[in-house]
Amino acid sequence: MENKTIFVCDDDDTFLAKFDAALRRHYKVITMSSGQKLFSLLDKFMPEIIVLDVEMPEMNGFDILSKLKSDEKYSHIPVMFLTGLQDNSMETRAFQMGISDFIMKAYVSAPILINRINLQLRALSKKTDDGIAQPKMELKTIVALDDSDTFLSTFDTAMKSYYNVVTVSSAAKFFSIMENLKPDLIVCDIEMPEMDGFEVLRKLKTNRQYRDIPVMFLSGAQDTEMEAKGFRMGIADFIEKNFFSAPILNNRIKLQLNMLEQEKYAKSLQKWK
Repeated sequence: MENKTIFVCDDDDTFLAKFDAALRRHYKVITMSSGQKLFSLLDKFMPEIIVLDVEMPEMNGFDILSKLKSDEKYSHIPVMFLTGLQDNSMETRAFQMGISDFIMKAYVSAPILINRINLQLRALSKKTDDGIAQPKMELKTIVALDDSDTFLSTFDTAMKSYYNVVTVSSAAKFFSIMENLKPDLIVCDIEMPEMDGFEVLRKLKTNRQYRDIPVMFLSGAQDTEMEAKGFRMGIADFIEKNFFSAPILNNRIKLQLNMLEQEKYAKSLQKWK
């Protein structure tokens, strides 16, 4: 992933410096402070991903996105939005226009940024490798594990239109259910009594039956070391509880499930070669 070029467009120089410092060891990062500069640089470089601030003067994120998506030279480039606001209608509009992900400015950390960008790069490569088309997905089952009944109710309400959702409030109940169920994805809180998210993850990853199931961690705390530990142990993504958003969460889950389906489809094709 080191040779990949990432454009970052934001009118906040402090944020651009922070973003550049976090990512420059992993990608070729080119920063700019306006839409005009972005389009002038597009004449010279073709980035793999563009990261855009939503709130900018003169040309905001939606203006830039619209211009990118209407030009066939650039319409294929994944665009990730930066925002300091939580606004479901804005998020829904952005996904309808074709953005790939949202990054919440208040919750930016290097491990999460790198993981989100790598996910987009992996998804992009799977769309182009061997001409593999995206297979149609059947209704998927998601298990959500959290000791907060309030959060579980919110999660169920937000996701039940898209997936078969099973909610559990303790690790003991979770592993009991897992004896008779193999979900497509697991969403797991980190801070829980008796057995925390890391212990649950470790137990899943050491079991051949469950180790390939993507696990997304829930966290209300911003802790870079904890995030890095989670990714080292094999989690698929972090969900920020303080910035819970149905459109963003559904998009993240969809990305994980789509990649799983593409991997299964690619393996099935290999068997016939």
